[in-house]
Amino acid sequence: MNSNSDYTFNASAALHYSWVKSDNTTLWNNIKTKVSNGQWNLVGGQWIEPDLNMASGEGLVRQSLFGQRFFNAEFSKKCTVGYVPDVFGFSGQLPQILKKSGMDYFVTTKLNWNETNSFPYEIFKWNGIDGSQVISYKPRNDYSTGVDQNNINYTLDEPNRHSIKKGMILYGSGDAGGGPTQSQINSIRSYDSNGTMPNVKMYSVNKYFSDLTTTDKNNITDVWSGEMYLENHRGTYTSQARIKKNNRLGEIAAEEAEKFSSLASWLGVKTYDQTNINNAWKLVLQNHFHDILPGSGTADNVSEATTNGQNAINSLNSVLNSALSSIATKADTNGSGVPVVVFNPLSFGRKQPVQTSVTFSSAPTSVKVYDNGVEIPSQVLSTNGNSATIVFMVDQIPAMGFKVVNAVHNTGNYGGSTGLTIGSNVIESDLFRVEISGTTGNITRIYDKANAKEVLTGGDGNVLQILDDTPAQWDAWNVDYDDMTRAPLSTLGSTTGISIYEQGQVKATYRINKSYGSSSFSQYITLYPGINRIDIRMTANWNESHKMLKVAFPWNVSGATSATYEVAYGALARSNQRDTNFNKARFEVSAHKWADLSNGGYGVSLLNNCKYGYDTYLNTMRLSLLRSPKSPDANCDMGSYHDFTYSVYPHTGDWKSANTIYKGYELNYPCLTYATTAHSGTHGKSFSFA
Repeated sequence: MNSNSDYTFNASAALHYSWVKSDNTTLWNNIKTKVSNGQWNLVGGQWIEPDLNMASGEGLVRQSLFGQRFFNAEFSKKCTVGYVPDVFGFSGQLPQILKKSGMDYFVTTKLNWNETNSFPYEIFKWNGIDGSQVISYKPRNDYSTGVDQNNINYTLDEPNRHSIKKGMILYGSGDAGGGPTQSQINSIRSYDSNGTMPNVKMYSVNKYFSDLTTTDKNNITDVWSGEMYLENHRGTYTSQARIKKNNRLGEIAAEEAEKFSSLASWLGVKTYDQTNINNAWKLVLQNHFHDILPGSGTADNVSEATTNGQNAINSLNSVLNSALSSIATKADTNGSGVPVVVFNPLSFGRKQPVQTSVTFSSAPTSVKVYDNGVEIPSQVLSTNGNSATIVFMVDQIPAMGFKVVNAVHNTGNYGGSTGLTIGSNVIESDLFRVEISGTTGNITRIYDKANAKEVLTGGDGNVLQILDDTPAQWDAWNVDYDDMTRAPLSTLGSTTGISIYEQGQVKATYRINKSYGSSSFSQYITLYPGINRIDIRMTANWNESHKMLKVAFPWNVSGATSATYEVAYGALARSNQRDTNFNKARFEVSAHKWADLSNGGYGVSLLNNCKYGYDTYLNTMRLSLLRSPKSPDANCDMGSYHDFTYSVYPHTGDWKSANTIYKGYELNYPCLTYATTAHSGTHGKSFSFA
C-alpha cells in the first residue's frame, strides 16, 4: 500500500482486527490510517466469516451485532456489504439479517464450486424467505483469480446483459491469505492504459455497489429466492460432532444466560454480567468460522475450538446458575422437604418431565414430589449417599418463568398409575405403543394411539446404517452421491444386548447395544406419560475410517413431494425426490432442530439436539450422526465421547399446525432446576415474567 497509492484492499472479520489491535499497535495504527484514506476497505460486517448453514438465527444476528459494533467503535463506520467468498452455502434467512444489520449488498464466489448445476447468475437480486432483498454479486472466478485480458473481458459479459458497464474480479496470488503481487498490480495499470481494453481499476467492493446508479439497480432483472445451496462440501454438516454439539449448547446457554440475567437484574437481585456474557459469545462466534463449525479444520484447530467451545459453555452456565439462584430468592418455597424451583426458558407454557438431583438430610430410600401440596408423578432413577436423581412430571410450567415443587424423602414412592408400562420388548404410554425387535433391536412398530395411526411403513425404524464414505476429494468437506445413495454396508442387524434401563410411572426406557467393526453404540428408547414424542438418546464409541453413520425411519406418509427443515430463524421445504439434477444434487442437506415429512393430514417430525445433516428420499428420512474423514484431521470423531438425542414426533396436520417448532425447542431447551431452602417470596410458587 505504501508503495502503491492506488492499491486498495478489502478485509472482513472484526475478530481479526481485534487481534491486530491487541497484538501490534504499530500495525493497528497503520491500518486505521489506510482505512481513513480509503485504501483499506471494511467489508462483511460480521465478527468472523461464519458458516451460514449451521449457525443459529440468533448466532447470525450476533455475528453482525458484534461485527458492526466493533467497526463503528473503532472506525466510525459500518459495513454495507455482506462478504463471505468461501462459505459453504447460504441460508435463505441471510438477506433479512444483512438488511437489518445495515448491509444492502452481498458478495460470494463459492457458488462457482457447484458440482452438478452451474449457479445461473453473477449480478442478481437475492430475496430472503421473508422477502428482504439484497443486491448480490458472484464473480465468475474465485477469490484468488489471476488478472489477465481474457478474465477482464468476460467479467463484463453478465453485467452488460443488464446494461451495467461495471464488472468485479477478486484477485490474488493464492488461498490461505495470499494477497496480490506487485506484478499483478503492474498488469492492472498496464491494462487500464491500453486503449483496446475496458478501464481497469483497483477498487473497493463498497464503491462498486455505491457507484451503481438507480438505473443500474433497476436493470438487474435476475432474481434468486431463498436458500443458495452449495452443491459441494455436504460432509461439513456432520464432521467433528463435538464442535457441533458445543455450538448448539453454547448458543442455547448464551440465550438462557441473557434471559435469566435480564430477569434477575430487573428484579434487583443481581447485576447483569455483560462482560462474561459478551466474552463467551465471542468464543461461540469465533467457532462459527467456516472451517471450524463445518469440521474441516486441522487437528490443532479442532483442539483449540473444542476448548473454546467448552470454555464458553462453562462461563455461560456459571452466569446462568448465578441468575437462577438469585431469582429463586423471590419464589415462595415454603413446604415440606427440599424445594426445587423449576425454570422454563421458553416463551410458552409447557408440560415436561424434569430430571434433577436432590440432596436430602439423610440417605433417601424413597421420594415423593409435590406441586403446591398436590403429589405429582415422580420416579427415583438412582441414589448416591444422601442424593437422589429423580424425574417428575410437571404441568403448566409458566412461560419464561418458574414453578416451585417440593421433594420429600423416605415417605414412600409415587403410588399412582400413569399408564406407562415396559416389558417383553414393548414400551407403552397413554399416547404410543413402541415395539422393539428382540433380534435386531430396531423399532418394528410405533402406534400413535391418539390418531389411531401406524407411524412406520415398509420396514423398521431407528435403523443404524453404516455407509461407505470415500469422497473423491476434500475428505472432511465432502460426501459423494454414490456413497450416500447406494445400499448401506451394514444395517447393524443384531444386538449385543437388550435390557430395561428405566422403569416407572414417569420414564420407561429400553437400552439396546450394538456394534460394528471397532465401534459400539447404545440406544436408549424412552417414553413419558402425556408427552407426544419418543426420545432416543444414543452414546457411541466411534472408531471407523471413511464411514458414515446414519439412522433411518420409513414414515407412513405417502405422496409428499417435499420435506421441511428448520434453518436459521426459519423453515425451508426441499424436494424428497431425485427426479431432476437440481433435486439429485440435494442428496444431503443441512437443518437445525428438526425436519418434517407431512401429507394428507398427517406427518412425522424427526427432532435432534445437536445434529445438522439430514436426507429424505420419498418417505424415508435419515439423520446423519457421525462420519470419519481422515484429512485434515486423521482422528475426526474418534472416541467414546459422543452422547446425543433425537426424537420422533408424530402429529396430525403439517409442521405448522402441529407446532413442530415448539417441539424442537422443548427437546433442546429442557427445564432448568435450582434446589434451595424454604422461604417466603414475593412472586409466589408460580410466576411468568413474559
